[in-house]
Amino acid sequence: MASISQIVTENFLSFAGEKMVYSEGISRLEYAQRFGELYGREPTWQNFSYGKVHNLSEIVEFLVMLTKGAITKDQESNPGEHLLLKNRPLCEWKAVEWKGFRSRLNTIQMSLLRCDASASIDDIYRGDSENSAIDESRSQNKWFTTRLIRVLDLLTLHETLAPFRQVLENMSTVSGDEALLPMSLPKELAEQFIETIDIIDGGSEEQTRLLQKAFCSLLKNERTNTFHSPATMRRIFDDPTRNYSFTRLFNRVDKLIRQWVSIVFKEPIAIDTDVSNAARAPNSTGAVESENEGAQARALKRLQRSRARLKDRVTDPLAEAVFVANRARGNRKRKQRNHIPYDDDDDDDEDEEEQEEESGGEDGSVEGRSFTNNAEVNKHGRHRTAPGARGRMLDKKKSATRLGFTQSDNEEIDDPEDEVLPTVRRRIQVTELSSPTKKIKKSQVKMYEGRRNWSDSEKKAVIDGVIRWGVGNWSQIKTNDAVILGNRTSGQIKDCYRTMKKRGELDHLEEAWPESNNISRIEEDEKDKEKDDDETVVHMNDEQIQQ
Repeated sequence: MASISQIVTENFLSFAGEKMVYSEGISRLEYAQRFGELYGREPTWQNFSYGKVHNLSEIVEFLVMLTKGAITKDQESNPGEHLLLKNRPLCEWKAVEWKGFRSRLNTIQMSLLRCDASASIDDIYRGDSENSAIDESRSQNKWFTTRLIRVLDLLTLHETLAPFRQVLENMSTVSGDEALLPMSLPKELAEQFIETIDIIDGGSEEQTRLLQKAFCSLLKNERTNTFHSPATMRRIFDDPTRNYSFTRLFNRVDKLIRQWVSIVFKEPIAIDTDVSNAARAPNSTGAVESENEGAQARALKRLQRSRARLKDRVTDPLAEAVFVANRARGNRKRKQRNHIPYDDDDDDDEDEEEQEEESGGEDGSVEGRSFTNNAEVNKHGRHRTAPGARGRMLDKKKSATRLGFTQSDNEEIDDPEDEVLPTVRRRIQVTELSSPTKKIKKSQVKMYEGRRNWSDSEKKAVIDGVIRWGVGNWSQIKTNDAVILGNRTSGQIKDCYRTMKKRGELDHLEEAWPESNNISRIEEDEKDKEKDDDETVVHMNDEQIQQ
């Protein structure tokens, strides 16, 4: 039977191991360091070849290797920031290291498939808990079969690409014009890369075909055996959706290990450090709630990272789509107001009234005309509403007063002829055809529908025309810049000039023949003329005095 200290240590090891599995980055390495310190205090733990603590130690060692290799490259700028990072980055791993990493994953799988995978220290000391048989339910689980095969295929790809990965990574860091030119590998390495494609063996025909396809995707042209540019190669390696990405590999392995731990070790261990809560039931809701909060926090972090990566690569089209939709809706409403000046009771009634009006206009009969003049009443009327919201003439209204009429009342009513409404013909709108002899000026023709904003090139053309031809010569300005101002009229050019002048965009503009210069020049001419007249009068007076 195990001692109390061993049971307590087992609980702490289980807690630290599971926290390490479900954490990320530096926090994962810190939990792994605590696990290693507790695990190394008692040498008896290293004598066990099965059980929960043994499997957790194997998983912790496996994840530490992967985590250090994945984050070491990001911490190269500050090598002394974290003393836990001592492994080389994944791009520098050799093919032998990738092969050992893959075999270690297979070993962990076989150990977790055993029936005694979750045996405690107390069960081990009893001596009857060892059972190396394979658990049937776990062996048929997808996380131990198909999902594991996908991860092993990724590891095989990285193992095959290991001799070339570091060289390709180093050459893809160039910048400038060289980053856009095809990458030139050393001749021997390029020949070895092409030979690897021919002799590659993935264990099965399908896996071999996938590996060859992955290698060929790094070539820009398979016939000439030329590689992609460094910029393209960098984008391929950093793309998390491709199998070359270490981020994809890390996420796949991380998810696989977490699923294994949750399947084999059913319930996570939560240690209660409060002595007053020691008598609490083991299935307390506090541990479950804390675990759920931790899972939600991790999911939120993953979602934020995914969203940040997505924003770096693409632009959200929602804002532009909403702007275009609002503008189109506004244009449609404006067109409806322009083309529908009045509102009738119903579209079908309107068509019937027009037909009766046309048939009654020829013979002048009262029956052929429409008795109501709703078109004239609503000529400057309301906006158009839905037919179902307007109601009918025969519908009962709440404010209506019902009067009881009998047959005798109907017989006694006799309307005099003076009270009969006059039969007035409705004026039919006739579109006047323009006479062929009447010539319309080209500048008065509407060149487009709606109002169009002035572009910077058009404004510049107007400013240049004002500088060259002066204010008021709008037709000359349009003729001079017909290519840019061809769709604008002279009046629009004048309005554009006045608008820019009001906004202060023409404060430093020197116009050709400005009005202020003309006025000052006229005043100077008048002063010169008066001065000449005075001199002439003085000269004539001098001559008269001399005579």
